[in-house]
Amino acid sequence: MLRICKLRLLVTALCLSCLCDVGFGQKPERPFTLNDEIGLWLFIPDMGRPNPRFSPDGKYFAVYSERGRLDLNHPEYSLRFYGSEDVENFLKTSVGSRPPIPVWDIQLATDKDGPIIHDWRWLPDSGGVAFVQRVNEKQKLVVGDIRKKRLHTVSEPMENIESFDIRDLAHFAFIAPDPAQVTELKQKEKADRQKSAVVGTGRRLGQLILPDDPVVVEYSLPRGCLWASVGGRLFKVKHNGVAVVPEGDIALSPDGRSLITTLPTSDVQGSAKHYVRIDLQTGSIQSLANAPSSSDAAQSGNSHGSLEVQVKQGIDQPPLLVASNPNTSRVIWDPNPQLKNLQLGEASVYKWKDKQGREFKGGLFKPFNYTPGRRYPLVIQTHGFDESFFFPSGPGMPTAFAARALASVGIVVLQVDEDCPFGSEEGACAASAYESGVNKLISDGLVDPEKVGIIGFSRSCYYVMETLTASSLHLKAASITSGLMFDYWQYAFSPERGEGDAIIGTPPFGEGLQQWLKRSPGFNLDKVNSPLMVVGQGPDVLLTMWAAYAGLRQLNKPVDLIMLNSDEHVLTNPAVRMASQGGSVDWFRFWLQGYEDPHPTKAEQYQRWRELKKMQAENEKKSTSAQATSN
Repeated sequence: MLRICKLRLLVTALCLSCLCDVGFGQKPERPFTLNDEIGLWLFIPDMGRPNPRFSPDGKYFAVYSERGRLDLNHPEYSLRFYGSEDVENFLKTSVGSRPPIPVWDIQLATDKDGPIIHDWRWLPDSGGVAFVQRVNEKQKLVVGDIRKKRLHTVSEPMENIESFDIRDLAHFAFIAPDPAQVTELKQKEKADRQKSAVVGTGRRLGQLILPDDPVVVEYSLPRGCLWASVGGRLFKVKHNGVAVVPEGDIALSPDGRSLITTLPTSDVQGSAKHYVRIDLQTGSIQSLANAPSSSDAAQSGNSHGSLEVQVKQGIDQPPLLVASNPNTSRVIWDPNPQLKNLQLGEASVYKWKDKQGREFKGGLFKPFNYTPGRRYPLVIQTHGFDESFFFPSGPGMPTAFAARALASVGIVVLQVDEDCPFGSEEGACAASAYESGVNKLISDGLVDPEKVGIIGFSRSCYYVMETLTASSLHLKAASITSGLMFDYWQYAFSPERGEGDAIIGTPPFGEGLQQWLKRSPGFNLDKVNSPLMVVGQGPDVLLTMWAAYAGLRQLNKPVDLIMLNSDEHVLTNPAVRMASQGGSVDWFRFWLQGYEDPHPTKAEQYQRWRELKKMQAENEKKSTSAQATSN
């Protein structure tokens, strides 16, 4: 009997052990969220240069990455350095051996906005890298010494460093506004506000009514002049007593005593430039022909000898840092191992044609629990597509876009590469891309035709407004964030811009006004039948978006207005990203799924939107009655 009891106890213990292994030993998968996206390390080429990049002597390579830190409410940027020999030895070891550790990892989160590490490049002697660092909303030139594992500040913080080149800690040059001129400008603006009248001729509206707005301050800065250090002494470069103001990149000579750049041609109207060689100490200028305008050619790529290092990623492949030689290829860094426990859903390339036979391509993001044959709500995301990158937002610009976060809550997302030529047919081309893409998804049985939304940002705001006012595509909801709409208000707000004439086909005066009345979305808001969320980034940008909101409000159409407290265009700040991307998720879930987030901080938002839904229902009822009467 005792043996039986002991046996039962043993069996019970084994069963409990198995249950523990199954129930508690493995973390259950969960859907991907915006919190997950913001915290991902992503590899993005800096200034379009290769990433990673080897040092000139090939002994090291550096890889650049960035992520958001919700705990700090700062973006974090990293330059991670590896020894080439360490990686080559790793490729010779057996499978399962530990990857090499980096020899140094510069991680900076020194400002609420990014980019914090910008325009990085190797020093010619391979002793480290130089880059522009953002600190407290200013920028400074920094050198990372790889031998001493130490950062050296080589310039004091400036308002904006437009371009730089460097040979070593004592020989470098950069273009930036003169701090004395910036101070003088701010003092003048402060004094203007005390006057009875201020001259506004030649100035933008934002400069007059929002002089302290960060966006206004940025475009009001004086032009950058040339600064240089020769032998460790920093000075402003002057020619005949006047500061030199280049209009292009700069490339230092090997001895760091002169540079090549471009200057405007004084005897030619327009934007003509010519190459010059500037002696930094004397300020003498020599005209050149067929000279290079930057030192990028001296920067090495992502291979050295037989060793190649690259970031392997794709629309459905999270990024991995991979090293290879002719015999083998192995992962040396997985920056986001947490993704293994998340349900991402499937993403793939999707192709279609419009009625004119134009071919389009986009990324199709499906819910993680996608069921073939079921029709899902759809959100069209705009502003381009690159299948070679893993961009959870969709286009790689997180402002407003949230492809995988939307897919994780049961919404299909089509990320569209419009690829439409500039000019009077640009908007119609984009609208045709969206309409034909939606129609193909409907015919493929993926999408519910009564539950389609669209997001516009920057230039694609115009595409969305064109779709809302001139396309037959039925949209349940839409949003636009901080962009061009080519309406009369924006035309007047920035009189120096002439793009609207080319897009609409003529200036909005005299007979040309009739064409604007027909073609500009701003004069056709009565045709908008979809609830629209209008978002501006900061007061100055919100002003440019005002006409769409005000017009729809006057027409008693459902429209919501949001101002993000940010001066960034492409967002990096985690909290503002959450407001922007999270706002998109909430908006489209509300209109396409009838869902309301129960979090108490969002109660007022849904109360406001429910009123918009009532307004939409009333408008649809009136429209139906009007159609019945006309028939």
